[in-house]
Amino acid sequence: MAILTAFTKKALRIDKKRDAAKLLQKIHENEAPPQRRNFFRLDCHIPIQFNWLDKDFQSRQGCSEPYDGLICNLSGGGVRLTTEFEMEEKDCITFYLNLDGDEFFLSGEVQQEYRSAGRDSDGDSGANSNAYPDAHSDTVHSFQYGIMFVGISIVDQDRIIRYLFQQQKLRVRL
Repeated sequence: MAILTAFTKKALRIDKKRDAAKLLQKIHENEAPPQRRNFFRLDCHIPIQFNWLDKDFQSRQGCSEPYDGLICNLSGGGVRLTTEFEMEEKDCITFYLNLDGDEFFLSGEVQQEYRSAGRDSDGDSGANSNAYPDAHSDTVHSFQYGIMFVGISIVDQDRIIRYLFQQQKLRVRL
């Protein structure tokens, strides 16, 4: 009789070779669920100004002034952006990101909208709105978007990932 503990949280007893199928099933049941994301995400509050472009990379409504937003999480593949402006899927943005003196010029595409609990189906905020306040101003941001980086270089992506792991280490120490 052997005891197997690899890949499981519990010790499993194997009496005979024919129990191998049961063993594999138990190991599979104890596996962690697969990761859905390609990159680690770090919660943050980074105010930015971004240029909002349509699907054809043209400025929205001819406006050359930047829009305000707040990055509320960051990964090597993109950001979650909160803003007061309602954007459409596949719209693009460009922005500068400064991470402890390391500056990046990034482009991204809206992949998904995350609705706040306080908005109705028309996108309007009600009296009990769960809007996302900007930590650095009195502005209330009521729309959140998943933005995937477009055209990011491997070097810049590695620098962002390195920054994220450094920040995570600092948070774990605290």
